[in-house]
Amino acid sequence: MRRFGSSCGGGRPPVLVTRERLVADLREFGLQAGDTVMLHASVAHIGWIVGGADQVLHAILDVLGEAGTLMMYIGWDGSPYDVTFGAPEVPEVLQQAWPAFEPETAKAVPG
Repeated sequence: MRRFGSSCGGGRPPVLVTRERLVADLREFGLQAGDTVMLHASVAHIGWIVGGADQVLHAILDVLGEAGTLMMYIGWDGSPYDVTFGAPEVPEVLQQAWPAFEPETAKAVPG
């Protein structure tokens, strides 16, 4: 996939990356309907994505279609991973209070 400039400095406007542009670039890269893809992406390197980072996922799914398979590492905004890393178990109080992962609504970690 092409790397887009995202800098807002230097007197140049940022490159705006649309879902349609992502779909076109993915197809140019060789991705096609029915493929199986393992995804790990640095959204910051793509550029200023119109509609936010979720548009990358939507563009990939647009290209793969229903016959394709998308595999990816799951980390979400609000994950207890950083707080519980290295702990032998998640403390009971966190288990009760922390929201569960909801695949339909969970957002990617902005960083």
